[in-house]
Amino acid sequence: MSIFKNKKRMIGDVINDSITHVKLCSVTNKDYSVTVTRDQMYRHHNKELAQDVFPELSSEQREFIISGITPDEWNFIFGDKF
Repeated sequence: MSIFKNKKRMIGDVINDSITHVKLCSVTNKDYSVTVTRDQMYRHHNKELAQDVFPELSSEQREFIISGITPDEWNFIFGDKF
């Protein structure tokens, strides 16, 4: 059984033209979230590199967008910071 049983969910904000990715972290039992624009998500889903699409995000935040793994889950598994 995976420790990552909580799925990432997306919440759209039409007024601010943004999408917030939210997931309950399996390690801290707290919500972790990252907000990006709809345009950025469109570009990311069309195979542009995450570092090009989300230059303002940290590597931890980009990894969360890509894989759904929170920084605390990453550190729990691999023991190192990004």
